[in-house]
Amino acid sequence: MEYTIKLYTEDYFEQCADIERYLWKEDLEGRKMRFDWTYHKNPNYNKCLSTIAVTSDNEVVGFRGIFLNKFIIGEKSEVVAQICDTVIIPSARKQGLFSKMNRFSIDVLRKEGIKLILDTGPSWIPYYGNKKIGFVDLIPLRHMYDFSWGRILKERLFGFQENFHNTSNIEIVKSGIKYKITDSLSDKEIQSIYVLDRSGTIHSSVDSDNLKWRMTRTNKFYRFVQAFDANDVLLSFLMLSSTDLKDFNLGLVLYSDENYVEKSYYFFRRYCRPTEVLVWKPEGDVSESKLLKKLGFYTIPFLHRIRKTPPSLVYSLQCDKTGEINWEINGINVLKANSWNLRKLDLDSF
Repeated sequence: MEYTIKLYTEDYFEQCADIERYLWKEDLEGRKMRFDWTYHKNPNYNKCLSTIAVTSDNEVVGFRGIFLNKFIIGEKSEVVAQICDTVIIPSARKQGLFSKMNRFSIDVLRKEGIKLILDTGPSWIPYYGNKKIGFVDLIPLRHMYDFSWGRILKERLFGFQENFHNTSNIEIVKSGIKYKITDSLSDKEIQSIYVLDRSGTIHSSVDSDNLKWRMTRTNKFYRFVQAFDANDVLLSFLMLSSTDLKDFNLGLVLYSDENYVEKSYYFFRRYCRPTEVLVWKPEGDVSESKLLKKLGFYTIPFLHRIRKTPPSLVYSLQCDKTGEINWEINGINVLKANSWNLRKLDLDSF
């Protein structure tokens, strides 16, 4: 059968949400809400740059999702194309559609002036497919864990439910420092977070529009943990997400003094009582790894061996005058692992 590869438009919204049943467990309405948030409400670009494959009857058989995220590279803002949902319906598989959609997508992104493609969540089959067309390994994505073994035994083995999980909007003052746990942020707080974000490595932007959008992802609960001094200056900020208010992902850690990160995280654990918290191990950043260990996070080598996942991938859309691939953006070599600070916030699923 002949298929046409083309740029996604909203005319195909329902069909694309429908075939994502092969990727996601939500019902159709849930998939439509998530799809709408990811591709239609994204504030980082003026249009969706995802790719579809259709039959002669305009039936969608494949979708190559592009999550347009804003990164800070060399102290300048750049829109990076992150590979997101990729799905081909069973009857259209093994006909080369993955490669065709991939190459079409690359051409579209290059014409739009996008400089870099990033894949932070490849499974092994698309990993090898991407490698064949020029994607390059970047950073291993390994987890650090903070478990509460007692609550795991109570909740998962014995079905015991504690009533602390819905805790939010708490404020205490200790030694002149105000600590807050909230499920939303004011405009003033968002601006303070942006000011605190001064990492010199490549990282996703927490400007006002981007952060407000990230806070509204469907089917997620967010907890924001902040510490302020007596003058209401933000000292540290933690952003965590969860689907059940038991298991959390730590997506963002910002601070001017790491001591307040420790106290803020202790505050979160005391009042929200998470069963487990996951965070990506900051490869190549020794000081950040030490901080996470202070918070109680640790690696589990055994799990890394049995759950081995592919590393993140990058693909440069830039070429120099000789036609060679150019891996430098704003004076930064994006192939160097220590140029990056990838965080759970960088995932479309966070």
